[in-house]
Amino acid sequence: MAITLSDASREAIDSLLPALRRDLDRINAEIQRLRLRGEKQIAEREAKLKSARKLLQGPVKRKAAGFSMRHMQGVLLGITQGHSTRQIGQTLGISKTQVKRVVRGLFQNTGAKTRAELVAKSKRPVGL
Repeated sequence: MAITLSDASREAIDSLLPALRRDLDRINAEIQRLRLRGEKQIAEREAKLKSARKLLQGPVKRKAAGFSMRHMQGVLLGITQGHSTRQIGQTLGISKTQVKRVVRGLFQNTGAKTRAELVAKSKRPVGL
């Protein structure tokens, strides 16, 4: 069964098409913007992880400190993201005390005296 449209119906539909196309273009632009923002956040997180790994491969004495690489990387990443000791512990599934021990070990092994200094050192390539 074919549907036939009157001339008035066709004109009404034709008048709506430009607005629908503009809306579709706006929605596609918004999707692209959100996609790019997500990619930027992923790239920033990967850069922070890379910095943390470089620092941990440098002067840190893992075995002597008695901490796993996962804990040290996680704590350092949490510090670079500005998380509290409690938040870092919850993320890694360890106690606040263990986080404090890892932070203390990072301070001793890097020579940093504050979290800000530790973050600054983690953003510099090791050996410079």
